[in-house]
Amino acid sequence: MVINGNIASSSFTQGIGQRMKQSCHLTNPPNFGVGGMPSKSVSNMSDEKIREKMVELAKKDVAAGRPFYDRSSSEYNELMRDYVSAVSPDRQRIVNNSLSNLAGKLGVMASRLNFAHDLLSLLMGHSVVFNSRDIGTNFIQFRDTNGDIIARYSELPSGGGMGWTHSETRAESARYSELAGIYNEAWQYAQSEPQVQRHNAAVKVEGEALKEYGRVAAELKNNASPENIAALNMARLNFEAAVNSRENINRSGNSVVKVDAGVIIAALERIAPGSTQQAQTGLDIKA
Repeated sequence: MVINGNIASSSFTQGIGQRMKQSCHLTNPPNFGVGGMPSKSVSNMSDEKIREKMVELAKKDVAAGRPFYDRSSSEYNELMRDYVSAVSPDRQRIVNNSLSNLAGKLGVMASRLNFAHDLLSLLMGHSVVFNSRDIGTNFIQFRDTNGDIIARYSELPSGGGMGWTHSETRAESARYSELAGIYNEAWQYAQSEPQVQRHNAAVKVEGEALKEYGRVAAELKNNASPENIAALNMARLNFEAAVNSRENINRSGNSVVKVDAGVIIAALERIAPGSTQQAQTGLDIKA
């Protein structure tokens, strides 16, 4: 992950020896703020609150039409940073102290060097002096107390460079994955929620139609009048329409689904045994 490759020039001399102050600076200092390398910090929100905020953000993003893959919002990055930084190594202290120590070693050479240079370029340009696997002609690596690389600065030979990057620790990766998963799940649910609501409404209509069919069937059993037979057939048509509507909501795309007549009859017979045959006989209708 490239970090802060084009940040403005800044003096980065605090902690560097007095002899180096007038001669060394960082043209491209590391960014430990939002969007930069995470460093150990304590959030003013609890983990639970951050998770709640991420769920709310997912709902807002869906409502605003933000694509699922777009994680560029400042709110998303701030929440992610707060959550991850709780387990991050103290990169800011490690990088600053390492650069300060290296600059101190270069200070001994100051009388022999005629420079007013960028410190990073100077360190890489004199990598042979340090005889270290972590300083090359186009990179500098920073390690924690366990010897694991937690930050890196590199430049491509052709120029332009990659700038500052960081390597996630296992703890950081776990926190990233956890919070990203919470956002993903909330986003997917929010995206499907309107369809879920339509489905639930259709299920309710279907249930009411079936209940009405049972009521009319009971009346027909007591009074087999043409009016009650017609009412039963109408109730059956309403139930069939409700089932088809619910099935279409469950399907993706615009295809129209027609539920098999046998399924409809089976449902009606469960609630009012013999009613479908009774209605068909009364009006001479075939299923």
